[in-house]
Amino acid sequence: MSNFSFNILRSYNGPEKDISEAVDPLYSGMRMVYNNFLYSCGVITPPLSDFPSRLADPAGMCQPQNLNRFFCVAGEDITAGKLAYLYLDGSTLKAKMAIGGASGKRAVGYVNYGGSTGETLELILGFGVLPVTGAVPETLYYLSDASAGSLSPTAPGSGVIQQLATGIATDLVYIHCL
Repeated sequence: MSNFSFNILRSYNGPEKDISEAVDPLYSGMRMVYNNFLYSCGVITPPLSDFPSRLADPAGMCQPQNLNRFFCVAGEDITAGKLAYLYLDGSTLKAKMAIGGASGKRAVGYVNYGGSTGETLELILGFGVLPVTGAVPETLYYLSDASAGSLSPTAPGSGVIQQLATGIATDLVYIHCL
């Protein structure tokens, strides 16, 4: 609690020790909730002393996607986790699933909250952490030419060849759309 707040409490002529003992745990708890919210949203970096405890959860260590949110209209039905590209439909910016290979469209990010055609969706532009079933640590992943919006450990033979992700833990990749 700030010194200003304690000075206000002192002005009420109450026993300072009793007030501070009652208020300190509440203030400390609220400050901890506030800081954890900021850390998990990627707004601020957690203190260096917190890093060892965060290593147990790789997704908790790296959350830049919270600063790259972009909202647009779905140009087709797109579910969360699909890689997408942006295009103009008249004057409306829309997203569709990206695909590698001969008729490919490069991904600019991945869908965080999907939607049906015409609905608003949330796209994470550029980079972020994405759960992908079957992902293997240290494996490089490419934009698939076989399944729109998906990753593949094998690069397409021609056309759009986009290396997009690196496995950072079992079932977890770091997306880096360039």
